[in-house]
Amino acid sequence: RGRIHADINPIRSDQGGTVTGRFSYSNPNLQQIPAKDDAESGIKIGSLIRGLFLPEEEEKWGSFDYSQQEPRLVSHYANIVKLEGAEKIVKAYNEDKETDFHTIMAEIGNIPRKSAKTINLGLFYGMGVGKLSDQLGIAPEEGRELIKQYNERVPFVRQLADAVSDHAQKKGAVKTFLGRRCRFELWEPKSFGSYRAYPLDKAKEEYGEYTPLKRSGTYKALNRLIQGSAADQTKKAMVDLYKEGIIP
Repeated sequence: RGRIHADINPIRSDQGGTVTGRFSYSNPNLQQIPAKDDAESGIKIGSLIRGLFLPEEEEKWGSFDYSQQEPRLVSHYANIVKLEGAEKIVKAYNEDKETDFHTIMAEIGNIPRKSAKTINLGLFYGMGVGKLSDQLGIAPEEGRELIKQYNERVPFVRQLADAVSDHAQKKGAVKTFLGRRCRFELWEPKSFGSYRAYPLDKAKEEYGEYTPLKRSGTYKALNRLIQGSAADQTKKAMVDLYKEGIIP
């Protein structure tokens, strides 16, 4: 009594979960508890709601996170396939654990750190120019030019995104850090436009036997690889801690 027991979804299923393998919560979704206060009204919404959750008596809340987990994984994979510039980032991480990926990318790309971070995360998550421009708060034309400048000076992030997308298109899946397969099993016409994706046989039936088809959603393949690998790494750490007797 007085406790909330949410459903924890460790992997995608009919009941919930994420396609990348990250944890998700439901009934209720405890990952979406407000953290920020309302700046306009001054009401401390986040603080008030989070203050409703209390640890057990004589216990304290603990918060643990990886340092730049996803940028490190991007650098790792880019370095494996010898993409230009990746070795420098890996070396920086090895020499200084406090290395900030976005700061280095900003310096190389000659753009503000905030813009570099937005572009990095946008490329990681498969955002298009329009959405990236909205995130940057600039016009699409200006955003396109800024992203072009960034990709010319920091080529390995875009190159990795393209390489992983091509791999997913050819093989139908990408494998995460620990070998879990993230599949791309739906198909749509190759021609430009907005189409509904279907399993292959249904797509042929819907769009015609001779319509050239492609796997749908492979532009998100880098996101699946990086977030999926981060999920693997986090879950393995939890199991390792459990084996060591560290049980929250």
